Amino acid sequence: MEQERMDAVIRQQYEKCVQLGRALAEGFGMEDIHDFRVETKRFRALLRLTAVAGHSPIKPKLPNNLKVYYAMTGELRNIQLQKKALEDAAVRLHLGPPAKCLAVLDDRIGMTEHMIKLYLGASNPLGREKTQW
Repeated sequence: MEQERMDAVIRQQYEKCVQLGRALAEGFGMEDIHDFRVETKRFRALLRLTAVAGHSPIKPKLPNNLKVYYAMTGELRNIQLQKKALEDAAVRLHLGPPAKCLAVLDDRIGMTEHMIKLYLGASNPLGREKTQW
């Protein structure tokens, strides 16, 4: 009975990660990325916890495709945070926004989003059926 409950909790947490991952791919918003990464961390922690407690035969590792997607979204989030910090610093110092730096960061954001979309089209980190991204 306890084994079935643990498996259900693991499945529920995985489904939450998948749902947030699919929603993320629609717009790549900063908060969407943050929510997806937090839920993925929780899922990974749950897998490790159940493996240590001996309650689940499931391997305590994320699927490799999901791990790569997680890393790619982390790179995108870092660039977005860097851009936001630069804009906030310009406001705080009463300076105009550094146009060239922001343009470079916007290019990197666009390139990273494109790479993520290509990855989603080539692999399948969010479930069995491929979705049109």
